[in-house]
Amino acid sequence: MFLKLELEVKDLSGKHALITGGNEGIGYFTALHLARMGSRVTIASRSEQKSIQAVESLKKLSKNDQIDYEILDLGSLRNVREFAEKFSKKYESLDYCVLNAGCSFINYGTTEDGIERTIQINHLGHMQLSLLLLPIIKKAENPRIIFLSSDLHLDTTLTLPKDLESGPNNFGMAQYPKTKLMNVFTVKELARKLKDTNVLVCAVHPGFVLTDLAYKDTKGSLLGYFAGRVIALLHFLLARNGEQGAITSAFAVTSDKIISGEYYDSCKIAKSNPQANDLKLAKELWEQSLKLVEINESDINYS
Repeated sequence: MFLKLELEVKDLSGKHALITGGNEGIGYFTALHLARMGSRVTIASRSEQKSIQAVESLKKLSKNDQIDYEILDLGSLRNVREFAEKFSKKYESLDYCVLNAGCSFINYGTTEDGIERTIQINHLGHMQLSLLLLPIIKKAENPRIIFLSSDLHLDTTLTLPKDLESGPNNFGMAQYPKTKLMNVFTVKELARKLKDTNVLVCAVHPGFVLTDLAYKDTKGSLLGYFAGRVIALLHFLLARNGEQGAITSAFAVTSDKIISGEYYDSCKIAKSNPQANDLKLAKELWEQSLKLVEINESDINYS
C-alpha cells in the first residue's frame, strides 16, 4: 500500500510543458495536474485518435484550453528528428520536458532503425529528443527535463556494449529494468554536462501504478498471458491510481526543492542504483548512445 501524496498547487501561467505519452496513464494525469495549474500543455504520442480524445478530456477537466497534441514516434530516429525540428520552429522556448512514455515487450522485436524496441523507445528516443530540444529548453527561465524511471532499475546492472546491442538471444524480462537504469545514467550525465546552466534534470519513479504498460505484445505468448494476469491482479490490489502516480512527475516540474541529477520517489530524493554513479560507465553509455541516435557531441551546446 502507498501513502497518499499531496501536490502543492503553483501558478504555472505562461509556462509550457511537453509530455511524451501524455494521452494515457501517468502522462495523462501529469498533463492534468499541470494544466490545472495554468500551464500550456502539449502531449506527444503515436496515436492521433487517443491524443484527440485526451486533449478534449484534459480541457474539460482542467478548464484550460491551452492543451494540444503532436504526433511522435519514439521508435523512429527520423520521426524524433522531424518532431524536434517542427516543435522548435513552432515554439521559441520550452519550460518543462517530461519524458514519460515507455513500453515493455514480452517478445523480441526491432524498430525501423534495427534497434531493439524497448531500448529505443524508453532510452534512446528520449535522450535524442531531449538533446534536440535543448536549444529551446535553455531559453526558458527555469527549465526542467524529467525522465520517468522506475524502482526496477535498482535490481539490475548494465553491461556495455552488450545491453545496447540486445539481440534475440539475450533479450528477456530484464530489458525494461535495464532501460530504466539507462534513464538514471542519462539524467546524471546530462545534469553534469548542464551544471553551469539553469536547466534542472531529474528522474522520477511513479510507484506501482495502474497502467497498461506491462501488457504490450503478449499475443501468442503463454508467458505473456500469465504474466499479464498476475500483474493485473497485483495492480488491482496494490497499485496507485494514475492521478496519484503522476504526482511525483508533477512535483519534479513544480517543486523549488529539486536537485539536478537526483532520482525521486514519492516526492522525495531516493536512493538510486549505485552503478549509476560509475562515471566511466556513464561516459561509455553516453557516447555509445549518441552514436546510435546519430548525434555528434561537438554539435551539442551544453553552456
